[in-house]
Parts: sequence; C-alpha cells; structure tokens
Amino acid sequence: MLPFTATIAIGSNIDACENIKKAINLLTQQFEIIATSNFYESKPWPNPEVGHSYINAAISLKTILQPQELLNSLQEIELSLLRTRPYLNAPRTIDLDIIFIHDIHGQSIIVQSNHLTIPHPRYQERSFVLLPLQNIGFQLNESQQNIIDKDIHNHLIHQYQINT
Repeated sequence: MLPFTATIAIGSNIDACENIKKAINLLTQQFEIIATSNFYESKPWPNPEVGHSYINAAISLKTILQPQELLNSLQEIELSLLRTRPYLNAPRTIDLDIIFIHDIHGQSIIVQSNHLTIPHPRYQERSFVLLPLQNIGFQLNESQQNIIDKDIHNHLIHQYQINT
C-alpha cells in the first residue's frame, strides 16, 4: 500500500507542553515524522477570557492508514493521554486533529462523512492552527495570512521551540 502524508494539528491546555511532547512521542512510535512545528501559546478559543492558555503545534507524518483508520489511531492516543469530551471546547489534555491528507502524488484526499471531514472544516479560521502549519512549510494564501496578522496581536502569547 502506498503511503499518505497527513498533517495533524496538536493542542492542549492541561499540562500542555508535557502532553504535547508525549503525543509527539507516541506519534513517532507509530509513524514516520516528516516535520514538527514550533510550539505556540495562545489564549483559549473561542472565549479568550475563560480557561488556561493553549499550546499548539503541527506535525506532518507518513502513514499507510486510510483516513478513518488514522482518526481511530489518533483517538487512541488521545485516550491514552486521558482526553475527555465533557462539552464543546472543554479544556483538554490533548487534541489531535487531521487537517490534511495527501496521496503520494501530492493530491488532496477529500473525506466527508458523519465522523470525519478532511480538510478540517475550520482550520482556515484559526491562527493557532495556521501559524504552526506555516512553520512546517504550508503556504498560506492572503486571507489566511491576514488572519494570522490580526490574531497575532489579539491571541498569540508566545512562540518557542521545544525539543521533544
């Protein structure tokens, strides 16, 4: 089976740096990692006045798993790191979202089902996803760059490199 390239957004606001490092370690055990972004700290979204800051990153990896199988694998990692979903936008130990999947020829894989949508339906609205994507080589269009430029002043707190 030919490999796919998947781009995963990673986020946490409970023991965030530690849980992201653990998630990246678990991903490294299962997949060939192509690139890992810097870590970015930002205010909670959609309500910046509520809760702890988030740490976000992105990772690009190779996989032979089909999209639903990849989602299942990511959700197993989330469960192993004690991810719960008590309500929408609840604090989390780890969040692993598939943003893109590309085939061996670089063609986007489009998935639309009850459980999975690829590309991620809201990634273009979120600077905390776009900035780490840009850091691993994703080319932003003008409107995406404008979102980052606007949000850098409102939401982004720190950017830093962390060795995993």
